[in-house]
Amino acid sequence: MLNSFAIASSSSPHKPFSPQIPLPILLRRPLLQTLTFLIDSCGLSPESAISASQKLLFKSAENPNAVLRLLRDYGFGATHISKLISSYRPLEKHIIPCFTFLRTLLASEGAFVSVFARNPHGLNSDLRKSILPILGVLRKHNLPEDRISKLVKIHPRILILRPLRVSEIVDQVEAAGVPTSSPLFIYAFATVAGQKSASWDRKTAVFKGFGLSEADVVSSFRRHPLVMLTSEEKIRRGLEFFLHSLKLAPDDIVRYPILLCYSLEKRILPRCAVLSLLKREGKLEENSSVVQALLATTSSFLERFVMRYQDDVPEVLKAYNGEIKSNSNWEVE
Repeated sequence: MLNSFAIASSSSPHKPFSPQIPLPILLRRPLLQTLTFLIDSCGLSPESAISASQKLLFKSAENPNAVLRLLRDYGFGATHISKLISSYRPLEKHIIPCFTFLRTLLASEGAFVSVFARNPHGLNSDLRKSILPILGVLRKHNLPEDRISKLVKIHPRILILRPLRVSEIVDQVEAAGVPTSSPLFIYAFATVAGQKSASWDRKTAVFKGFGLSEADVVSSFRRHPLVMLTSEEKIRRGLEFFLHSLKLAPDDIVRYPILLCYSLEKRILPRCAVLSLLKREGKLEENSSVVQALLATTSSFLERFVMRYQDDVPEVLKAYNGEIKSNSNWEVE
């Protein structure tokens, strides 16, 4: 028996089993079959296989093959399977009911695979004791079914939250002025659920350091919830640039908090270089708004400010590509 296991393991590119694993454990046939399946069929390393084997134990090759077939039938590839298998729970009592229900809820095989690939621990959530109560909380707060599905897609970790915590987050989001009837609710929920309160407080402190109030922060969150998922450093750099260099008003940030989500290097600075150059050349229209120029889609900005002037101001393309910097402290209005 030990020889047959050695042959199965030698074909794997992974390192051999640690000698610290007691030999009597390795000689137990069900464990050998489980470890062989995890290594050869799921691609786990011996160390990961040993850890995962504590959660599942196969008495024959039939059960693991059934698991593998099920996961493949649901659209999971080898990489996803190796992640999911570590969160294994009983096939008939847990995985099949859970998969069937959530596949229907998400209404998309691709989304279904993505949810569990991003959050394999969701498999540890019990359908009746956890998932259904969570959805019940959302329905109780009148969140439409299509948005429940979308919320699970964008924030799959909701499946491992306690129902009470879900209810608390819903209350927090609604108290901030984002009702469940708003299309932004699911993003607001994901933002609050995705960070600790201490992180939120630190980001609020950054805003206050630039003269904005807590009410301004809440208003910004209400308009673009994902701004509060932006890192403290990115918020700080953005506020420094927009308020001190570009001389925007704090109200501009509150009205358009998405500005803080954009990349300074890849979006904001190249556009400001273009606007600064056009202003210096007398090409910028009097009613041009720097904020609207920064908010414009890439195609719209290129058409309005680059392609339109590239014959009269050849350097405009270089400015957009970052080859020319502004010499006017970015004051383009």
